[in-house]
Amino acid sequence: MNPTAENIARLVFERLAERVEDGRVRLERVEVWETPRSRAVCER
Repeated sequence: MNPTAENIARLVFERLAERVEDGRVRLERVEVWETPRSRAVCER
């Protein structure tokens, strides 16, 4: 897998969701910023 911001955002989202979601908590969005004006977003 290429370490692009999009791939990193997706990987962080998936791994974090596995750890924090428990019926009361739900991960909705992860943003990875490359520069002050450029970002990748992974959301439900």
